[in-house]
Parts: sequence; structure tokens; C-alpha cells
Amino acid sequence: MTRRLARHALLRALGTAGVALALAGVAPTAAAQRPTGGRPRPATQRPTTTRPVEDSTARKDTVLVHWVPPDSVVTALMARKGYLLVRYQAEFVTFGATDRTITLIGSRTERAVVEREPTLLVADTIQYSDSTNKAL
Repeated sequence: MTRRLARHALLRALGTAGVALALAGVAPTAAAQRPTGGRPRPATQRPTTTRPVEDSTARKDTVLVHWVPPDSVVTALMARKGYLLVRYQAEFVTFGATDRTITLIGSRTERAVVEREPTLLVADTIQYSDSTNKAL
């Protein structure tokens, strides 16, 4: 065995023995787990900062979709009776005429959205195939 391999084997053996000894020495001295018989005192919390703590949920925007306000034509179409309303919104929309797919791609700040009552689909990218009637 070369000197390097012998040194490596010795260090490994010492490390394993050291860990075993350390674990054996810690187990019997777990006095912190023994009950003292006295009544426990409530823990006091010290303030970590001098300024008041704010509610972190108050600043979050929990709305899934920020719909662009409809213009007068879209408002009139949405008000018609007898039709199923489907709304799309995305940064980029492409339609593949040959494979009959529509792809919606959201932006960095807003995701792509499709709403067809009562379903709302929100994702980074949405692809729908008309020939298979499936969202991909």
C-alpha cells in the first residue's frame, strides 16, 4: 500500500471511531430530557426589532387574474343570451391552422388564462387542440 492510501485509510478509521465515540458519549448525558418536577415557566419572547411587525399577507395580491377591461363590442357580445362565454387572455396568442391548435403564452407578470364557466385555467402556457378537444 502506498503512503497516501495508508494515510487515507487511517484517517477514515479515526473518523469513524471518533463519530462512534462521540455518539456513545452523548446518549447517556441527555439530562435536559429528564423532568425536574417543577412547574414549567412560560417562555418569554424578546423583540427582534424595534419597529412593529407587519402582516406579510396584507401586501400580497391574491387575485388570480387581472382581466383587461372589455371594450363596448366585447361587452355587447358578452351580454348576448344563448351563448357559452369563453374568455382568453395572454401576452402572445398563436393559432395553428394546419393542426388546429391555439397557444396562449403569458408574460413575466401575468399568466395565460382561459375561462369557460365554471372553469378557470391559469398557467404560464396553455395549448388547446381543437381536433382532440384537449388542453395540452
